[in-house]
Amino acid sequence: MRNIFKYGKIYGNNEPIFDEGDIFKTFISIPSGQIKATKKATSTVKANLSDANEEYKKVVNDAVNDAVNDAVNDAVIQRLKTELMDIIINKGMSLSQLMANHTIKRATVQRDMKLLKDAELITFVGAPKTGKYMISNKLSQIIKQ
Repeated sequence: MRNIFKYGKIYGNNEPIFDEGDIFKTFISIPSGQIKATKKATSTVKANLSDANEEYKKVVNDAVNDAVNDAVNDAVIQRLKTELMDIIINKGMSLSQLMANHTIKRATVQRDMKLLKDAELITFVGAPKTGKYMISNKLSQIIKQ
């Protein structure tokens, strides 16, 4: 609080104003030279952006999105493969076992299991507390072939 008054007087030439209505507001004066510089910088940036080639923007956005999405998707796909292999090798695994083996959070395992269930690769067998994720009949037939 002291610094607000101290620096408000030095840099803003006035004391700050505190308005304690329904919403608490603080008003700090800014010298007029600072405002002009800010408006000038903003208009320069806007002019440069409007002059940019739209095709160039599209190429850059696509490249960044593809790189980010591919990296994320590759990591998720790799994790799903290892989780599915664990379920196959261990002839079923519970949620807590998957969490411990892969050191990932419960929500992540649940999300992964939903993806695998939606793809009809696994099923959940047993009670919610003590049940396991097992490979589905569809996957077991694919493995036998």
